[in-house]
Amino acid sequence: MIMKSESKGGDVTEIKWLTFLFIFWIVYILFVTNGFAQTTFMDVSDSLNQRYQRCSVGTAWGDYDNDGDLDLYVVNLGQSNVLYQNNGNGSFNDVANIAGVDDSGDGVGCAWADFDNDGYIDIFVSNRPGQNRLYLNNRDGTFTDIASSAGVSDPSGNGEGVAWVDYNNDGFLDLYVLNYLQPNRLFTNNGDRTFNDVTDSAGVGHTGRGEGVACADFDNDNDYDIFVANYSGYNVLYLNTGDGTFVNVTSSAGVGDFSNSFGVDWADYDNDGDLDLYVAQNGSNSLYANQFDGTFENMTSIAGVGGSSWSLGAAWGDYDNDGWLDLYVANHLGEDNFYLNNRNGTFTEVTSQAGITNLSNARGCIWGDYDNDGDLDLFIANHDYQFNKLYRNEGCANHWLIIKTVGTISNYSGIGARLEARVQNTRMIREISGGSGFASQNSLPVEFGLGLSIILDTLIVKWPSGLSDTLFSVEADTIIVVTEEITGIEDMYQNPILQKAGLIYKISPNPFSKKTTVSYKLSVISKVSLKVYDLAGRLVRTLLDEEVKAGNYTVDWDGMDMSSKEVQSGVYFLKAEGFKPVKIVKLR
Repeated sequence: MIMKSESKGGDVTEIKWLTFLFIFWIVYILFVTNGFAQTTFMDVSDSLNQRYQRCSVGTAWGDYDNDGDLDLYVVNLGQSNVLYQNNGNGSFNDVANIAGVDDSGDGVGCAWADFDNDGYIDIFVSNRPGQNRLYLNNRDGTFTDIASSAGVSDPSGNGEGVAWVDYNNDGFLDLYVLNYLQPNRLFTNNGDRTFNDVTDSAGVGHTGRGEGVACADFDNDNDYDIFVANYSGYNVLYLNTGDGTFVNVTSSAGVGDFSNSFGVDWADYDNDGDLDLYVAQNGSNSLYANQFDGTFENMTSIAGVGGSSWSLGAAWGDYDNDGWLDLYVANHLGEDNFYLNNRNGTFTEVTSQAGITNLSNARGCIWGDYDNDGDLDLFIANHDYQFNKLYRNEGCANHWLIIKTVGTISNYSGIGARLEARVQNTRMIREISGGSGFASQNSLPVEFGLGLSIILDTLIVKWPSGLSDTLFSVEADTIIVVTEEITGIEDMYQNPILQKAGLIYKISPNPFSKKTTVSYKLSVISKVSLKVYDLAGRLVRTLLDEEVKAGNYTVDWDGMDMSSKEVQSGVYFLKAEGFKPVKIVKLR
């Protein structure tokens, strides 16, 4: 009896043991697939070669020298600002003084953008009190402050958060600047390195304790709306009407809580195709889920991302490359919070497990892949004479794709472009931001986590111009460049956005290096004047200036000026008399 019992029980025990091993293996595989089991960070702050502790506030990743890796700008309150040049070997050097961007005012915010469309990013810095700085990239490693001549210095202002946004979709980036206890300012870009203050006519001059700002197309109508986070007051959501003005829809949208707010960041955290909103606050933060009907629902408690500290910075980023955006929150007092997206509308705090132990007085926080290895690294700007923190992502088994965008009709930086990635049954969207968080900016390249997929099924880039580019079967673990293409002449007549812009000709290729061809058509005999100008409005080359019969024609530009010398790389304009200029991008 005992032997039979042991024999029968042994069979049962063996089956149970095999079942346990099978379940354990399945759970392990799922856990690894989620990415977190292998995804931690290494504190590599020493690689910044920080010489002393600072009072840092805003910060932004940007490749200012066009060498293919991200550099880092940090704004310091009452101390010289810092520009960390990426050496490409994991280390950085502070070149702010050499570059001419070491302003020592009471700096707060910063954001990179190629506002003059010459192929090199420039940077705006807000000061409280002014004077603000607009550093024009000289394309030789140095910058020139043109804020005064550009009309954006605002010397009597109290600059805080800043954001670049092409709110009128004309291909030139405009600038929105928050002012503490003064009207915020919207500066429209004239396309000649000058700006006009259109705050009053646009209806966005809210006077409050403005702290953080982020622009996004939250209602998916191809224009860009503005959210303003205020300290000790109501936050504001401005809806872009599409005619150069905005409407305050805060109350109807359900995002008008009275609070002490600071950082703000838009993201599609639930992968449902619209942008949601996170606001960092003193006490409990807020996560608003977009209902895609002009309203939002507060999902903070359900999601588990409220926190209980005095939060300032906030930044979304898919740190484990599983296709779902995670969230980092920088706190003024106490340890920061790092939330892992559980892919079901909830989050788990994994700060200590991920190897992040920032107990300093944090301000801005930003994501960017500074070492080009396919995963997002994290920088935290700390205040109160403390060292800043750089955490390198140690990676995991999941795959990735990084996209750099080049606008042609749209702004060169691609700010405002919406990228949609489809892989298997997952749909992800990202929108390139001109400023977010607390007076900061994540990197301009777009990062997608692909999980275990080695192919991205479809990538759709919807440009601010209204044009779209679609790529199929994109290989994973690569960095690609997507350049905005110009549609054919027939499409231009059918596209109301392009009709409004006065585009009746096609320029191809654009960008170009050796030669580009201008195709145009006339319905009646007309005098045709086709001339190329540079950004300063100087005539570069006359391609055609004569009477032409009705029909279809082409004319080439070989990239030479009037004296048959090759022009520099950058942005030029083709002007047909009676029509709006069209951008032409000349590459090396």
